[in-house]
Amino acid sequence: MKVLFHFMLLLIFLGGLASYLTQPGIRTGVPVLYWASGSGPVRRDQVNLFHDWLVKNGHVRADGRPVVRLALDAGGRGAFKQMIQGVSGVASDLQYGTMPYMQKAGMLQDITEIALAGGFDPSRTYARCLPDFVVDGRQYGFPSGVYVVNLWVNVETFRKYHLEPPPRFWNYEEFEALGKEFVARANRGRDRHTVFFLDSFFSGLNQRFIRAMHRDSGLDDFNETFTKCTLDDKRYADVLERIHRWTFELRLVPTAADMASFETDANYGGSSWSLFYKGTYGMISSSRGMVYRLRQVPDPPRIAVSYYPHDDFLSVNPVVQPIGIYKLTKHPREAELFFRFLTSREYNEYIVRTANTLPPLPEYTKTEEFMRPREHPNEWGVHVAEVESLENYAIPRPHCPFVPLEPTWTFKRQALEKVIAGIASPKEAVAWAARQINNEMQRTVKESTRLRAQYDELRERQQKIDVHKQEGSPIPETLIKNPFHRYYYDFKGMLTEDEEAAKQAELEKEDGHHHGHGIAHEF
Repeated sequence: MKVLFHFMLLLIFLGGLASYLTQPGIRTGVPVLYWASGSGPVRRDQVNLFHDWLVKNGHVRADGRPVVRLALDAGGRGAFKQMIQGVSGVASDLQYGTMPYMQKAGMLQDITEIALAGGFDPSRTYARCLPDFVVDGRQYGFPSGVYVVNLWVNVETFRKYHLEPPPRFWNYEEFEALGKEFVARANRGRDRHTVFFLDSFFSGLNQRFIRAMHRDSGLDDFNETFTKCTLDDKRYADVLERIHRWTFELRLVPTAADMASFETDANYGGSSWSLFYKGTYGMISSSRGMVYRLRQVPDPPRIAVSYYPHDDFLSVNPVVQPIGIYKLTKHPREAELFFRFLTSREYNEYIVRTANTLPPLPEYTKTEEFMRPREHPNEWGVHVAEVESLENYAIPRPHCPFVPLEPTWTFKRQALEKVIAGIASPKEAVAWAARQINNEMQRTVKESTRLRAQYDELRERQQKIDVHKQEGSPIPETLIKNPFHRYYYDFKGMLTEDEEAAKQAELEKEDGHHHGHGIAHEF
């Protein structure tokens, strides 16, 4: 046994030595930046483009080679792996992921000052995306790309059934009316429904449709200070009830049985997308990746973008693909060069050409090549609609400091599953989801003295906000932590700049109230 043990130790040592000696930096003598990212063709192109950019801009050694090499670390990708590697001190130099949570774990460098000096500060990108990489006023990353999720329309499918495609703006009544007509025409003469207005709400991207629906009525996943999940609310129950009706009564979206019966083609990016391409779905919730996929197929259909239906308040979720610098990187100066590359003409024009995301710099969305790509007339119109939705209606995902996005997402999905399966009413399901999320929050707070102090401070803020809401007085913007509530209250005219301004407005309101009574008495 002892001999076997020593033999295994020797194998581990030799394996580690071989791995070390075969690293690019060891072989070439050039520092290597490791990027925790996938290794698809787009990423590989970006690696090569970075090396070319370094040479073109004079960032080279005496022998003309780039001063740094960029290597993809697909094995280091994934929230759990990145977190484990990060706290162990062995993570990749360039981190891709959810910046607020990685920052909370102490994984990321604060790049506020170097970003300002290097030209990759928040002012260079989309204002509505900042909460995805700016935490408490400090910058921890910069976008490599940005996308928004909207309803993407196969125009040819609608024309097949002699219908006009959906408008860009519409309400729920118009959504249902067109949806009922679409499924009636598309399934006429069939034994069962095989064509649907929209893909299933169990798709990951349609979860953002659900959030847009309850945000329409002023309800977010969390309150103004992220100290409580607020989904135990009739407005969220009404959303789940509506989805149940769309699924079983109006048949606008497929049931689980419908989806199981589909013979899907795994090519071109997955079942929902291939069913959309074939015309089984008239629309799907999707991101700009739709354009990238369509360019890979012969004779792509004409497409359009519609915004989510809404009765009062339209919102979409922007999703940033941010890059941050690992706090323990050995190559901070070389990492800074990569961020400068992200703001370069070469990188942004590449993103425009490939259409996989929106470019990090908004000015590149104003070009003719972006808005009306000459070789892809079937896309004309969608690019402008995407940017307009990002600039005017985008509200970031709720980055609660006490509960990660993943469990919140999971419990919301399970609440929908309970309703669709008929094992819980919408009211019971939303109460269950809120209870699970709040329990997760309390467990997190109890386990961390630092988070407990932050939670208590935010609870004090929430109490002040609640007083303003009860009194019907303007709410000071400085009290609000959750970006959704800032946008929504501003839309409703319920916001003021600070507490002093709120007090003054209340005094003026009382003065006007008393003055009004005096006039009424005189007359």
